This record gives sequence, C-alpha cells and structure tokens, in this order.
Amino acid sequence: MAPPGDSVGFRAYVLGIVPVDGQFERFHGRLSLADPCHLDLEVETASLVLSNPDRTRQVTGPEFLDAARFPALRFSGDCRGETLDGVLTLHGVSRPLALTITRENGLFRAVGEAVRADWGITAQPLIIGARLRLSLDIKLP
Repeated sequence: MAPPGDSVGFRAYVLGIVPVDGQFERFHGRLSLADPCHLDLEVETASLVLSNPDRTRQVTGPEFLDAARFPALRFSGDCRGETLDGVLTLHGVSRPLALTITRENGLFRAVGEAVRADWGITAQPLIIGARLRLSLDIKLP
C-alpha cells in the first residue's frame, strides 16, 4: 500500500490530447534529501487505477503495461538542480528519463514524460498518443 500523503500518478493522452489520469496504489521507495538527493522507486504496475475499470484493464493488459509479464516499473535517479536524472525501467526496458522536481509546502514533486515507444509500448499510437506522464508526490516530514 502507498504511504499516506504520497502518490504515483499516471497520465496517458487519448488521441494525443485528452488526458486520462490514474494512480498506482502500491509502491515503495526511498528518497534521500542529502546533497545530491537520490530517489529509488518501485511501483507495482497492476496496481494502476483509472476512473474507468475497462480502461484500467486495457492499460495494465498485454498491449500496454503488460503487468502480468512486467509486474514492476522502477526509477532510480539523482537530483541535479531542478531535475531528477535517472533511469526508468518500464515494460522490461531501461532508459534514461529526467523528471522536473519542485519542493513546496512540504511536498517533493517529480514529473516527467516518456515516449512510450522508447520502452516498447507501441499499441494503438493514434488512439492513445505517443507520451505517458509519470508523477510522484512525496509528503516531506
């Protein structure tokens, strides 16, 4: 289960412009705020919940995240100014990904977009759109 106040969000874009948002319900990780800060995160892909259960099954199914074959996505990276530079492992593929970070009101937020084909997720490119957005909110003590 996700820690209280923390979230890992997901966004796909239907027709490349209409956002479809969801949240992963199960994840764990470690954020070190030492200089430079470091994040290790592991997310259970089958824990994604979208507003429409049929769409959730489609996105976690074999054409997209394929949660049965790839049960986790992972991110590990170090802060460099306002960027969290790291490696995202998604759908069995590890590639660099930079997340933009902000810190305000006791919240650490990291947001980045991935071109899904770069991670081997190529089904329905015109309907779903080319990009996925991942966001992480961590409530600081």
